Amino acid sequence: MVRKLLAMAFVAGVRGGGLLFTFFLSVVLARYAGAEAFGEYSTLFSIMMLLSIPLLSGLSTYIVRETAQHQEQDEFLGRMMNKLIRLSGYYSLVVFIVCGVFLLGSWFQSGDWLYIHLAVFLLTLFPSALIQNISAYWRGLGKRKTGVFFEFLLKPFMVFSAISFILVCLDQPPELWVYLAYLVAVTLVAMVCKWYAGFRRTVYNSPIQTSDWKLFYIEGGLAYLTLAGAMQILLSNLDILLVAFYMTPEDVAVYRVALQFGVVAGFGLTVVNIILQPILAGYYASGNMQAFQHALNSYSLPNQFATTFFCGVLYIFREQLVVFIFGEAYAGAADLVIYILLGQLINVLSGSAGVILNMTKNHRDVVIGLTLSIAILLITSVFLIPFKGLAGAGIAYLAAYLCWNVHLRHTVKKKLNVESAAFLVCLGNAVRRKA
Repeated sequence: MVRKLLAMAFVAGVRGGGLLFTFFLSVVLARYAGAEAFGEYSTLFSIMMLLSIPLLSGLSTYIVRETAQHQEQDEFLGRMMNKLIRLSGYYSLVVFIVCGVFLLGSWFQSGDWLYIHLAVFLLTLFPSALIQNISAYWRGLGKRKTGVFFEFLLKPFMVFSAISFILVCLDQPPELWVYLAYLVAVTLVAMVCKWYAGFRRTVYNSPIQTSDWKLFYIEGGLAYLTLAGAMQILLSNLDILLVAFYMTPEDVAVYRVALQFGVVAGFGLTVVNIILQPILAGYYASGNMQAFQHALNSYSLPNQFATTFFCGVLYIFREQLVVFIFGEAYAGAADLVIYILLGQLINVLSGSAGVILNMTKNHRDVVIGLTLSIAILLITSVFLIPFKGLAGAGIAYLAAYLCWNVHLRHTVKKKLNVESAAFLVCLGNAVRRKA
């Protein structure tokens, strides 16, 4: 138990530091760039995330699972990583060329620098994928420290440092410099990550063959993992894009501030999921479902109780926190925090249901749940945002997360006879003891 708590503490410290830098970046953008520029940055970032779906959605989950289940097959893993990195490079190049031509033409016609800003963002696709894939490989091998450092701490630290220097230290720099700073920071981290990996692993070079697509995407289930990851990215960014469509950049900025409370509230679950991925994959491969449930309870239960308390504190002091951290211009975000916190609390109390299904190759059910959630988010947003404004977006967020988690928890219980909501196991044991 002590080792588990120490492992959680380390990953929590690294992940917490990374989230802190991401949070501080939002504060710096909100205060020094202004609400309009912050809103535009948030919108373009969401668009970039949607375009990066094949790279940043299912690949890391696939790599963690396959590496954990084939740790002794050194040559297999080397060839797998080599081919997946090449596929990431090909996709990034195609996206940049196709979108770059369109964006450049639109910039010449309108003179709107937002097109150039988005083009710069797209240049970060491959270095971001490189960092994520190599980090996932290390986590699959059980090297948690290395596996979380580059992706979850160094990358957000470098991005925060570069953009903060541009905004805080320079006198009214062009907005383009912010996006260039982001590109430089991510590229530097990717270079260091690749260099470090070169001293830790022999990469077996081999050409990509047509059969590889069948091996990875069909037989290995990467197609479903990518689709599930794509939908999760869509679920996390669709509400921002809908607010941007119906409302102003300033409203997007206010909504993005409210979402930061969700990031903080869901921090513990993120840490638990990172730790559990290789552990659950290993227990499932060996057929030891009793140890599977025990590991799930051991890591999830402390986080569920701590998050419940933390959400209560955030809600009570939400108005003071919004004004103190982000400024008076974003005071309206406090009214949205209740929806965001409730959505994340439901997410945390339902446990690592999505991770469980992905690690046990039940990814189709994750896709079904995400399809339902996205449909609910889209329908409720379209109906509520025009009439209730940002409150409508908050209600849609809560409804989507409620649907997503109820479906996944029910599916895990039905298919695997595993309870993802660890607090329900604890309550059930307490009731049986009293009886």
